[in-house]
Amino acid sequence: MLFFLNIIFPFIIAVAYFFQLKMSFYFFDQWYILFPIVLALDAIYFLILGIKSKNKRVISLFFYSLILLSVGFIFTLIITNGYLINTFTILWPIVTFIFLDSVCHEIYQTNRADFLSLKNVIPYVNLLIIFLLTAVLLYSNIFLTFPDWAILIIFFICSVVAIFSLFGINKLEFKRSLAYSAVLSLIIMEVLGSLLLLPTGFYVLAIIETVVYYCFISLFVLSLENKLTKKSIFKYGFLGAVILLLTLATSQWF
Repeated sequence: MLFFLNIIFPFIIAVAYFFQLKMSFYFFDQWYILFPIVLALDAIYFLILGIKSKNKRVISLFFYSLILLSVGFIFTLIITNGYLINTFTILWPIVTFIFLDSVCHEIYQTNRADFLSLKNVIPYVNLLIIFLLTAVLLYSNIFLTFPDWAILIIFFICSVVAIFSLFGINKLEFKRSLAYSAVLSLIIMEVLGSLLLLPTGFYVLAIIETVVYYCFISLFVLSLENKLTKKSIFKYGFLGAVILLLTLATSQWF
């Protein structure tokens, strides 16, 4: 019975989330109607998973899911292009479903755990979360005069959860995962602090932050696996530099 509930819950949450995102765009003043329901369904889902598994990782994945849902919702509120909002409100619930479904199969260790494993899903979802999170926070800073210190604290907390979940699914020891996540998040947060001073659009800055995150995390994971070489350092360094230069060269300043 619990397994059946966990199989259908990701679909139910994704559908409810889809309608909630649509409502937040078309009925801006009524966004609160469905969002608490989505969060409640998410909490029930992870509570049921927690009954199956006593692993502390379920708790971190729950907080991860809250960030996933919240960032997607808030990002919907700052999008102004109609085509973009329609595309996002379709794709983001799909991303949410894939993550939640992979959590279930990871906990129950089904045949699909290898096909759509969290180990493969979380790295890509993390990139999306970092981009959306940075865009939302920078938007809040630029247009809503949200203080810099609050931006950095929120980013640090969300980054720790995201990176900790990544290390956790790779079976890294709990205390080491937490320590590494805090240190890496602090470094990436410092980069964000520097980006706050640049006079360009928040989407551009979000891309830069995501590229920095990707390069740092990729190299760090390689070092943990004892696979870090000069070639890999050059590869990620060159890739990051090219993306940053193209982004900065094509962006509007001042």
